[in-house]
Amino acid sequence: MREEGNVGGLMVIYKKAGSDETQFDLFHRLSDGEYVEYLAAYQRVDKAIGGGLEMYAEEALRQFESCLESIKKFMEEGNLSIIRASAELWQRSIICLALTFAASLNIHQEHGLTRAKRLHGKGSIGFVALKALFNREYDECQGYRISYKLRNLLVHHTIECVGLHLSAREERSPGGIVVGDKYSAIARLRRDQCEETAKEYLNVAIRNELAEMEEDPDLLPLFRDALASIHRVARDGFDVLNPELRKELSKVVELDELFGARTEGRALARFVPIAGTLPRQTSMPHTVLDPKIFSYAKEVLLLHSNSTSG
Repeated sequence: MREEGNVGGLMVIYKKAGSDETQFDLFHRLSDGEYVEYLAAYQRVDKAIGGGLEMYAEEALRQFESCLESIKKFMEEGNLSIIRASAELWQRSIICLALTFAASLNIHQEHGLTRAKRLHGKGSIGFVALKALFNREYDECQGYRISYKLRNLLVHHTIECVGLHLSAREERSPGGIVVGDKYSAIARLRRDQCEETAKEYLNVAIRNELAEMEEDPDLLPLFRDALASIHRVARDGFDVLNPELRKELSKVVELDELFGARTEGRALARFVPIAGTLPRQTSMPHTVLDPKIFSYAKEVLLLHSNSTSG
């Protein structure tokens, strides 16, 4: 039943233990102004996070991982002749996906710095701060700096610097009995393609870093670390890239506090009159709220309040 002056509220959606029936618990009413303000703030922060170029990198990595998993599964199900015939096609697919991910890091940085320059001016505190964040990740994260440089290697040097390593080995029980085969598909950076002829595209420090490795590095963990790097830049540089959203971040944190300990199944509900019903009845469409948005908003506000107070 709709209460006068209330058009919506905070709701928790859950299932009772031992039951598949969905339950809706509307525990806090909102006025029209409150509902509109909270929903708009949540959606703007959600769009700023989900609409960023880091999502392009996330999707590129997801496809890279999926391709490797598909190759591995095909090896487990296929015969040797088909695997050999497919290896070249798999290799090309992995090279394309590796280039897509590496390029996404370059695009993310260029787009971020361009936006900071447009918003604050080149040489501004905001621009310099964002550039420092990218430099920090390059210096501190091996996955980021190698993945970032991989784009230049693939575009300007040779696509052969990415290789696909396929292997199969027998799996044995503790008693030494063969119980099956274990297959692996690993995309590696081929160091033999990154030596003297790649001088122009890899600095001495990275060439030395690669030379000290025991084997050609597996690209997947490097890519995962690189993705974590750009998420850190997006988080730490949120105020620089989205200065207009400080108020919205605060509203999202305020909404989080209203939910309190109810961390799962959060939703914003709205009362909508059902035409032609007497006495008048209402439906209750709702927007499910992602817990990650609340965590992100709190983390960003805390980070920037600490930097301001420091």
